[in-house]
Amino acid sequence: MKNPYSNPIGEKSGNTYKLLASLTPEEIREYISWYRWRQEHELFPEKPQNVYQSKAYFMYRTNQSIYDAQKLLD
Repeated sequence: MKNPYSNPIGEKSGNTYKLLASLTPEEIREYISWYRWRQEHELFPEKPQNVYQSKAYFMYRTNQSIYDAQKLLD
């Protein structure tokens, strides 16, 4: 299944916080929706070879990205 949301900073490089700060509120909401969709639909190995392949690490990392984006909307 393909993510119906787009990542507005997906093709850009640089400091993530600065990239997020350059987005409109609508683009930030799209970014948050993109990550939330991924959290619900991402697949993980039964027994990951390292912690970086685990669902727990993915959730930690993506929740941090969502939190950073939400701070900009407040």
